[in-house]
Amino acid sequence: MIAADTAPLTFLQVGTVTRSLAHWNINE
Repeated sequence: MIAADTAPLTFLQVGTVTRSLAHWNINE
């Protein structure tokens, strides 16, 4: 796996999860 290709994907995944958790916490 090439870090240059996987790093952006991981960053986007982390951002999506973080926003999802934040949204869930606000609803809770």
